[in-house]
Amino acid sequence: QRELRLPPRPARAPATLTSVRNVPTPVGITAHRPSALGAGACSWAPVERYPDCCDDLRWTPLVTEDQSALIGFLTLPSTHDGAKVERLDTHSAVVFLAGDRAYKLKRAVRFDYLDFSTAGKRRDSCDAEVRLNRRMAPTLFRGVVAVTRQPDGALRLGGPGPVVDWLVEMNRFPQEALFDRLAASGDLALELMPPLADAIATFHAGAGRRADHGGKSGMHWVPDGNAGGFLEFGAACLERSACDRVIADTYRELKRQGALLEARRQSGFVRQCHGDLHLRNIVLLDGRPTLFDGVEFNDEIACTDVFYDLAFLLMDLWRRQLPRHANVVMNRYLSETGDAEGLSLLPLFLSCRASVRAKTSATAARLQSDAGERETVREVRRELDV
Repeated sequence: QRELRLPPRPARAPATLTSVRNVPTPVGITAHRPSALGAGACSWAPVERYPDCCDDLRWTPLVTEDQSALIGFLTLPSTHDGAKVERLDTHSAVVFLAGDRAYKLKRAVRFDYLDFSTAGKRRDSCDAEVRLNRRMAPTLFRGVVAVTRQPDGALRLGGPGPVVDWLVEMNRFPQEALFDRLAASGDLALELMPPLADAIATFHAGAGRRADHGGKSGMHWVPDGNAGGFLEFGAACLERSACDRVIADTYRELKRQGALLEARRQSGFVRQCHGDLHLRNIVLLDGRPTLFDGVEFNDEIACTDVFYDLAFLLMDLWRRQLPRHANVVMNRYLSETGDAEGLSLLPLFLSCRASVRAKTSATAARLQSDAGERETVREVRRELDV
């Protein structure tokens, strides 16, 4: 399998890259505090971060509502029958862990790739998140619950009265069961990889076909977004020549593989996938690897070639120095699906995933403290090397 170099970012001084949603984003991002932003993405690390899967991001959100009173209400133990509340923040959501439940509030924000600007749109997104994620984790997603206002003006969780906002309700799981945590502690057993590959293959087999997405044009926007992101955010940490090379190689490989990408789209390999399939969005639930937190807010991200979906996980394992894990997942997936044709696209797909990750990490590096930035810069350069 030949190596595909990632394209560098166009025009700018040396810089580093980070990615946001499809490739696991580094923890410790302190930009866009919850008081300044709203809610939306679906991540569970106890730090603020951007989504790893977004290939083309604009980092200036439009905040459409003040949700501070609602967030304050959901932070109170009295709202949850006295249970201690742990709060997790992302660029587009606030998650509240209390007792055996988890509640996700989508922030009232609008980016160019998601729109949670009204309560109605947040309700639709909550419904879609539950519906799509129940395909992978039926016991994890309980449903959608309303926060209502009582006659005396007080807020109530799941009560009668006018609806103020909507939450995704989930069963809580230990954060230590997340695969990114297990990988970081050295406890991600190789024996978990075959059942993980089985879960992904089963999920892909049952996912709806989406021939209206994908193909060559469906992939073209990825290097387009990476090129712009490298130029805008990577100058401080990534080498321009490396970025330019990665982008150029990606376009070249995309052109070479265009016919195959189109043939796979027409043959049903583009499906309503997870869209953000990295280790942070996999949990050991009841002894089984369980996928969750798939993308519900943008079909351009979620509706992809099944091998592009898988490539995110393979890239994440590889960058964490777990190549044997990646090989076991890939070989088991091929054994279960018989999709050997997709292998020729893997260098392109892995390159795109790593580039997205590098781009989003570069964005994070620019927003962090000096110490955090130095570590993230090192991370970004490693991702670009991948």
